[in-house]
Amino acid sequence: VVVIPNYRKSPKTLFPGFIHDAASAFAFTKQHASDWGSNANSVHIFGHSAGAHIGGMLVTDPKYLAQQGLKKSDVASFIGLSGAYDFLPLTADTVIETFGGDPQSKVSQPIHFADGTEPRMLLFHGTDDQIVWPKNSRNLADKVNSLGGNAKVILLDNTGHFSPLFQSARGFNRLAPAIDPAIERFLRESVSE
Repeated sequence: VVVIPNYRKSPKTLFPGFIHDAASAFAFTKQHASDWGSNANSVHIFGHSAGAHIGGMLVTDPKYLAQQGLKKSDVASFIGLSGAYDFLPLTADTVIETFGGDPQSKVSQPIHFADGTEPRMLLFHGTDDQIVWPKNSRNLADKVNSLGGNAKVILLDNTGHFSPLFQSARGFNRLAPAIDPAIERFLRESVSE
């Protein structure tokens, strides 16, 4: 079962409004998983770019899921593609405004909240990503692992920001063919733990 929720974007809402939207969607999914023939104890978060940032916030900063009566351990695993997890200082005016006006604010950074108790993570990043630098995934995984957590980074050579997202679409799988088998293996391992 795959659930693809939407969330409000700036300027309709500012940080952390879109994180609250995702927390609500996760809680709804957990609540209704068995209605859809799925296992409520095996709900994973998967996101690309801003969606990966949002997922990263849900699995690192416990307050968003707590507001839904949930905790980080309610997430079976997290898969992020081209995610923004460690992107200070904020430089673009619209981004600074979206995240509260402070270009150095750590409250929007998943890396700031990582403590090693996150669900297993699989982070993909293209080495040629010029929109969200690969250091975002490397830095988050390094911090999670240094604190006893479990995060794996797969860097995709000669791959930009959008290729990992589209690789599973029919006709586009040549853009990043390593992703599908790695995701399947990771999800199987998450279920068996």
